[in-house]
Formats: sequence, structure tokens, C-alpha cells
Amino acid sequence: MKKLSPQKEWDSLRPRPRPFLVLSAIWVTPLLAVSAFMVGARVLERESTAPAKDPVTLVGERFSDSRQGVDIEFAIDQPPAAYAASAGIVTGVYVEEGDSIVIGQPIISVDGLPRIAHSAQLPFYRELSLGSSGADVIALIDFLTILNFLSTGNTEGILTGDVESALVQFQVHIGLSPDGVLRPEDFIFFPPSFVQVSELFIQIGGPITTGEPIAFGASVARTANLLAAGTDEPPDEMSGGQTMLVAGDRSMEISSFEVRGGISQTLYTAVIQWVRDGLVREEESSAERVKFSGATLEFAEAKRVGVVPNTSVFGGADGTTCVVEVQRREGKTSHIARATTLVSVAGEIGVTGVDPSLIGKEVLRDTGPKWRKEGPCPS
Repeated sequence: MKKLSPQKEWDSLRPRPRPFLVLSAIWVTPLLAVSAFMVGARVLERESTAPAKDPVTLVGERFSDSRQGVDIEFAIDQPPAAYAASAGIVTGVYVEEGDSIVIGQPIISVDGLPRIAHSAQLPFYRELSLGSSGADVIALIDFLTILNFLSTGNTEGILTGDVESALVQFQVHIGLSPDGVLRPEDFIFFPPSFVQVSELFIQIGGPITTGEPIAFGASVARTANLLAAGTDEPPDEMSGGQTMLVAGDRSMEISSFEVRGGISQTLYTAVIQWVRDGLVREEESSAERVKFSGATLEFAEAKRVGVVPNTSVFGGADGTTCVVEVQRREGKTSHIARATTLVSVAGEIGVTGVDPSLIGKEVLRDTGPKWRKEGPCPS
């Protein structure tokens, strides 16, 4: 037997490579890697899509904007009107829309003669001269007294020499024939409710007939309501302190979102002027109601509100709005629906303002269909 050298003997003992095992390793290794990746991906997917046990959120805190846009809606009566007492050609117009009526001042001229503003409970309806008597004579005496042409009037309703002398002085002052006779066609009667010219229907050079309306006054407002802009709902509740209704550089203090009595007419007169100045605009109008937009409420104090995601809020069966408070006691968790008033949160998307009593409490982040079907919510 031929004896091998030590090196060759060692080579003969070394394991020989097996082609089959090599090929198997080449194929199996990538498959194991892919399988491991897919298993890991499924685990990650389960972890990322599995719902949280208790998806809650903490009610945050905001201070609502101290300004909010509002619409102003008035319930109105038909506007008062003034009518011509004589026919002819209009030769002068001395008032414009928006002007206040001043008793004793010329309103227009007809055929070169002035027509004078008169406002009282009773218009001048007949000629009056020395010796005339009646309620219209009392109206003439009051008219001359207001204009300081008569120092003291009489209550007997008789056109005395003193009254005639005062009437002549007025006729000279205003440019009428100074004969001491009052003629109804020299006057334009304005009802006491006619304070300001809202619409004017005449122009210089145009004809005018007796009984033709020459101007409408501002409608008389019975009530006024402030509404959140673009809605029929009241604005957010006032937070105390001074509250101003603002339009441009004009403002008016208010104490309620519902205005009644004389204050509603004062507000209406102011708003009509704001319209003329381009600060607010008329949105809707009918014979009984008119609505304006473009004004702003400014509060002296900002209002504190809680804040939750929109998904935390649902509607109760009776129309209330609710959130679900999460309470934890002695290791137990309970869910209680709570009614809440909603408040808009300016400048933030996806959140809703709720009652400040909820600030710092836990509520469900998403109430889901279950809660939306139940109700009503307790307060």
C-alpha cells in the first residue's frame, strides 16, 4: 500500500462540499427572511389598528373671542309719509335722505314759494285768520311758540291779535305773503313719528300734485333682536361687563340681545345711518321685518370655555347636545352622558367649545353611533 504524504492525507479527511445543501441554503434563506418580515408586519399592523381600550381626551380650556359677528333684525311698522298740500313745479329741495326734520324750516319750494315743515297731532287743514278758533288754532299757537315768535300762548284756541302779529312775523321771516292768514298749502305735515327722511321722491323741475307723497320717514321699529351672523340663533351669551354693538368706527352700548320699546327705535335710527355710511348692509326686507348684517359685538370680558374634538359631541333625542364623561373610581370606569351648551371657537378647526364646568375632565374622544342613538342627556 502506497503511503500518502501528510498534506494529502489531511486533504482526504476534510469534508467534501455537497452541491444539494448549498443550493438549498441559497433558496431557503431569503424565504425565511421574507416570512419573518411578513409576520413582523402583521404584528405591527395589529398593534397600529387595534382600538385603544379607553379612547378618551381631556377637556381643554380656551377663552372665546371677545368679538363676534351679528345680524340685527327689526320688527317694524309701516314708515310714516309726508304729502304735498299744493300742486305746481318743484323749484327747490332743501332736504336730503338721512336729514332730520326741523319744524318751521322750508322742505321744498313750489312755484317759487316755500313749503314749511309742520309736525303735530293735528295738521293745518283750513285757512286761519283773526278770530278763528278750534284745535287747529291751538296747533298754530304751539307752532309759533316753539319757533319763538310767540312768547306765551293761550289755551282757549282763539286766534287773537297777538297770534296774528306773531304769524305775520313768521311769514316775513320765511318768505310768505305777510297778511296774517294761515294757508294749509304753505305747509307740509309730518306725523310725529316722522323723524328722519328715509326716501325722497321729488326733484327740482319736476311736477307735483296735491296729495302726492314727497318723502317717507324711517320705519318705526317695535323690537330688535341680535342674532349670530348668518343664523337665526342668538349670539353666545354675554360674559358680563360692558357690551358694545360696533359697526366700523361707530358703536352703541347694549344690555340685551332682545331690545324693546324706545331703545329699539334709537337702535334702528342708528343702523339706518350705518347703512348710508356703508358700514352695514340690508340683507332681508319685508313689510314687517328687516334684517341687517355686518355689525360686531364686542365684550369687555372674554368668555372661558372648554374645548373637545368635534367627534366627542353628539345630539340627544330631545335636541340637546352632549358629551360622555369618563369617571374612574376604585379601579372601575363608568361613562355618563352630560348635556352641554356648544360655543364656537374662533380660528380652530375640528374642535367645539363646551361648558367650562367640564374643563379638566375626561370625555370619550369619539362617542360613536351607540351614544348618538340614546338620549336625552342629563344636565
